[in-house]
Amino acid sequence: MTREEKMARKILALYITISFLFNFSHSFVFAIYTVFLKERGMDLMQINLINAFFMFAIFIFEIPTGSFADRYGRKASIVLGSVFYGGGMLAYYFSDSFWGFVIAELTLAFGATMYSGATEAWAVDSLKFYSYDGCLLEIFKRESQFKQLGIVIGALIGSYVANYDLALPWLMAFAANIAFALFCQATIREDYFKHNRSLAKNASMALIAKDSFHFGVKEKRVFFAILFTSAIFMCFQPLNMYWNIVLTESYGLSVGSLGWMFMGVSAFIVIGSQFSTAFAKKFKNESEALVLSQVVTTAGILVAALMAELPIFVAGFLFHELGRGLFGPLKQSYINHRIPSEKRATILSFDSMINKGAALVGLVVSGYVAKIFSISVSWIGAGLALAAFIPLFLSFKPKE
Repeated sequence: MTREEKMARKILALYITISFLFNFSHSFVFAIYTVFLKERGMDLMQINLINAFFMFAIFIFEIPTGSFADRYGRKASIVLGSVFYGGGMLAYYFSDSFWGFVIAELTLAFGATMYSGATEAWAVDSLKFYSYDGCLLEIFKRESQFKQLGIVIGALIGSYVANYDLALPWLMAFAANIAFALFCQATIREDYFKHNRSLAKNASMALIAKDSFHFGVKEKRVFFAILFTSAIFMCFQPLNMYWNIVLTESYGLSVGSLGWMFMGVSAFIVIGSQFSTAFAKKFKNESEALVLSQVVTTAGILVAALMAELPIFVAGFLFHELGRGLFGPLKQSYINHRIPSEKRATILSFDSMINKGAALVGLVVSGYVAKIFSISVSWIGAGLALAAFIPLFLSFKPKE
């Protein structure tokens, strides 16, 4: 085995480990997020508005922080992002008002934008530096599986602890994020970045951001993937926000049981990601595979939206997660094959920015619909909207 092959294997192992640890470190609150906010006196619209501030802040911060990662290094961006993530978790622990939660979300959003795209860009460019010629789809599929494993473990622990104190998982997430930042500081190397340091010095953050924005819009296949991801993210928001409220208030499940439901969610995402390679091979056009993966998601949403007997509701909800798991690796592979290394983190941040802008719209609209009508109506609307997006995007898919 050559030195390059050994380094590539080390990078792959570290990338998977980082994904596992990062998602474990902030998933303590995943299963109890909206239940916690309701317990602190927030109504359905306020809960969505709090999360809307998070999406809005990400929309504002994404490009500058992505440029920071391309200009000063992905390691610095990952470490700082983890520290701010921890700060946001600590702010949540001490907050008990709408604006206190907003401040916490803004802190989390800054951390999220520092982190988003940076690990993916670091892994892809490090592998490229060491002449790795393997399949990116397989890498992202494996990363998705370990990501979900970290989320399952963290969510189970958090939901169990929340039975005794709903605020304590936030404190645990703070400590875990700080520990994760120290781990990244000690383990991440950027050999490719040293090699390109002269290039980085000659490129200002503003210039990187401008060029990356133009590339993201002008490269039709990249922009297609960004727009479709944004459309489905908008549709996902009512399900993201209200599933645990439905289970605890409509079906009478305990807070502790939410962690087990989250384990089911993660398991179906992993199963979906496992089928992504086989699914992609069925289509000559990658754009077509990307869009049609969401037929599964649409069917699951519409079944869950009926709010029928608990087994039917759970089956529909988990089936929709299967489609989301299928989509993740397909999209990551699709977009990373089509963007240049020197602007990778910024373009991925541009992608995230547009996605979060769409999620912001989804949060406001679904929050209003849920408050005026019902959660069920907001889910039906999301499913019908996604069903309409699929043929629309198929008709405009770019040529390969």
